[in-house]
Amino acid sequence: SSDLSSGINAEYGGTCKLLNSVTWSVLKEWKHTAEAITKNTVIYKEEASTNGSRFQVVENQGFQLPFVKAHHDDPYLLVGVGITKFSASGRYLASRSDAVPTAVWIWDLDDLGLCTLIVHQAPVVALDWDSTLSKDKDETLAMSCNGDHVYVWNVGGVLALKVPNCETLNGAGELGPIRNIAWSCNGKCLILKGDYHFCLCYFPCYNGS
Repeated sequence: SSDLSSGINAEYGGTCKLLNSVTWSVLKEWKHTAEAITKNTVIYKEEASTNGSRFQVVENQGFQLPFVKAHHDDPYLLVGVGITKFSASGRYLASRSDAVPTAVWIWDLDDLGLCTLIVHQAPVVALDWDSTLSKDKDETLAMSCNGDHVYVWNVGGVLALKVPNCETLNGAGELGPIRNIAWSCNGKCLILKGDYHFCLCYFPCYNGS
């Protein structure tokens, strides 16, 4: 994390271990299974609508995770926790398990539990936290699912934002599917990367709250 007091060890078994960076002892172990969901976990599920995509809060009791079927015939396929990112303050850890590639898990290090689960319609390929910190601005996570939307989360909820000219790579200057994302150093825009182009995505009304 940003305060250098802890680190994370992501394993092929689908487990994240929070480590003390001085003694390397395990402080907490998180498994990407339904057992991690508690009554305090907020679950957002992406749904298609006439105006694009939107997220609905769903009942967390008995929620069925969208696991993918393992390919046991491929001995070289490694399935584990493919992405982990600490927020700028070190309070939150965002992760994506290869066994549930459409879900982003947000762990709160204050209470060492799963605070939010975001379930998309397509596998998540990139995550990035806004690195700027301010008392007037919530910590913000951006996500991409290799499509034409950017997804933004903070404690207030999740937004699905459609990016123009992402449908194909046939036209000159078109971005194509969003392969990777990164916040600018001042937190005012997102860098969106396609196969052959990139663009800057600004949020004129965004203040992080």
